[in-house]
Amino acid sequence: MIQDFAVRLPLETYISEDGRVKTIGDIYIELDGYFFPEKNWYDFGENLLSWWTEEFTKLLNREETKVECGFMDGPVRFDLKFLKNNIWLIRCIREYSESEECEYEAEIDSMQASKALLEAIDKMLNFLKKNEMQKSFDFIDERKQRLIRAMQKISANAR
Repeated sequence: MIQDFAVRLPLETYISEDGRVKTIGDIYIELDGYFFPEKNWYDFGENLLSWWTEEFTKLLNREETKVECGFMDGPVRFDLKFLKNNIWLIRCIREYSESEECEYEAEIDSMQASKALLEAIDKMLNFLKKNEMQKSFDFIDERKQRLIRAMQKISANAR
């Protein structure tokens, strides 16, 4: 069964108690009520969104058939694998010193997942713009545009 994919990015966690903007805050994914690596995972959202966007784009463009989307703060990642048409397999992985464990596995719709990632990117871009972080804004926006082009190519081929 196809599950919904979401990127959770509560931006209020990117503002310190004294009102300063931080580059670290909560970011995690959700799959039909399953949170990975866990709800309220604290990490570098700006960097992760940029990395994940690159990996999603590679998979959409069929440059790769499997990609890894890592987190910076801990030995965790989610892997995406092209299965068929617009269906990807997502595997939530926790790494140990000598092994790794798949904690959760599901099939997701590549376009729905890409749109969910775009929503999180737009949320971060608005935050960066509001807080006058232009250099970070430009970098993430460029990657966002590549993802959009890959999605448009898939949509055009589906017609």
